[in-house]
Amino acid sequence: MNEKMHYKSVQLFLPPSHPLFIFRSKNITLVAIGVGGGVIKAELETIAGDPTRVFNVASYNDLNAISSSLKNVIEDLTNGERWFKFCYINI
Repeated sequence: MNEKMHYKSVQLFLPPSHPLFIFRSKNITLVAIGVGGGVIKAELETIAGDPTRVFNVASYNDLNAISSSLKNVIEDLTNGERWFKFCYINI
């Protein structure tokens, strides 16, 4: 059975064992980065839970262009602490 996770008008139907549910149950904050033209911004907002934690770039080569903004968001989330973990989830 799949559970619903939604933000605004987008709903993702995912199994309860999906990492998004596990992260949310452990109060882990997510930042979503979309790459390419086929990205659905509302879906990224559903994943991140907040539009201020959503980034989109045209290609992987453009990731450097958002590095400063991404760093600021992460530092705000961690109160300036320098430790945090990155992981990649393909949905």
